[in-house]
Amino acid sequence: MRIDSDVRVSLFGRRHGLLPEACDPAVLGRLRDEVPVPAAPGSGGITRRQPVIMTGVVADAAKWLTAVADGCDLSSPLSPTEAEISVASRGPQASSPCRTPSFYVGCVATIVLSGNATVTEHAEQDRNHTVDRWRMGPGDVLLQRRWSPLGSADPRPFLHLDAGAEGVVLFRTLENIVASPGLSAWREMLTRAEIAEALAIHRESASMATATAVAPTSGRCGS
Repeated sequence: MRIDSDVRVSLFGRRHGLLPEACDPAVLGRLRDEVPVPAAPGSGGITRRQPVIMTGVVADAAKWLTAVADGCDLSSPLSPTEAEISVASRGPQASSPCRTPSFYVGCVATIVLSGNATVTEHAEQDRNHTVDRWRMGPGDVLLQRRWSPLGSADPRPFLHLDAGAEGVVLFRTLENIVASPGLSAWREMLTRAEIAEALAIHRESASMATATAVAPTSGRCGS
């Protein structure tokens, strides 16, 4: 697996970084060939997710994304504990812009496997306050900053995803704070409700990694 010298973007002071067509072709090809993709949902911007086991090509892709993120000026190293495949159908999501919960830390790394989508960043959940907008296509890598107790401002972006005519398939890695032994001190900064939700989602991901696709849960953002 390779990481080209231009596969770099600084996330210092930024909420996200897009690396167009940056994915190692070997990683992209193996993910497409070896990882089961959940059945596409109907139209209307619905997102369907399937947790996948962190072994084989999934583990290799997570290591590659970790190496990419390590050069992007994050406040803490990326150490993925969960991975998933997401399929979004054509059309805008009906939900408001959202951001992932605070128990996902550091960085969420995403590879577009197929299809395309328009992603809009908003200043808050109000769709009228647009900060940025970009298109994503096959091979693009998106890094999104997540919660960290380091610094006063919350770096998590509010995002809204509109899939293209053929929908979009995404591979995503996340770091759940309850599964990262080195972040035990950070867990003390979360509420009991947040910890309980983090544990429930982590257990669900582990138990459903080889099951059929499931609908979105409240703990994850569709983009």
